[in-house]
Amino acid sequence: MRFLKFISLLSLVIFSSNGIVNAQNELDVIRNNWLQYSDAPNSFYHFLTGEVYKLLELRAGKISQIKTKDDLLLRQAEVRQTMWDILGPFPEKTPLNAKITGTVKKDGYRVENVIYESLPGFYVTASLFIPANIKKPAPAILFCSGHSTGVYRLPLYQQPLLNLVKKGFIVLGRYPGYRLSGKQKRGGP
Repeated sequence: MRFLKFISLLSLVIFSSNGIVNAQNELDVIRNNWLQYSDAPNSFYHFLTGEVYKLLELRAGKISQIKTKDDLLLRQAEVRQTMWDILGPFPEKTPLNAKITGTVKKDGYRVENVIYESLPGFYVTASLFIPANIKKPAPAILFCSGHSTGVYRLPLYQQPLLNLVKKGFIVLGRYPGYRLSGKQKRGGP
C-alpha cells in the first residue's frame, strides 16, 4: 500500500509543470551520487579516507608556510605536542619480570620465546630474534605485525623480519594470541 502511495505521489511530482524540473534534479542526485553510496562494506573506509585527505590538505598548507629553520622547529614542536596530547601520559614504569620460556637455534640467528609483564599482572608473550655473533651494543626493532592469525609466523612477515635479523638487528615480535592477565601464566609461542 505504501508503495502505491509513493508511486502516485512520484507521478504527481513528475507530471506537474513545476515538478518536472524538480524531479529531474532529484534524479540527477541519484544518478550522479549512486556509486558513492553503493559500496556499503567500505563506507567507513571511504569516510576515513575523506577525513584524511582534509587533514593532508591542512598539513600541506602549514608545511608550505615553513620558510626558516625557526619555522621548522616550531612546526616540529607543534606536531610533537599534538602527538603527546593524543597519546596521553604513559603509565608508571614497573618491572617487566621477563622470563625466557624457550630457545630455538636457527641458521644465523636464535629465537628466544619470552613472557613479560607490560603492567603488573598483565602478561605478554613475544619472541626475540637475535643474530648470531652479535656485537653489543646492537640495534633493536619492535616488529609490529598486527593481530592476524599467525602474525610474525606468516611468510608475509617472515621475510622482512628475518631480513632485519640477518642485517644485525635484534627484533622483538610480540605474539598477540597469548596475552594473559591475572595469575595465568603460559609459555611463549
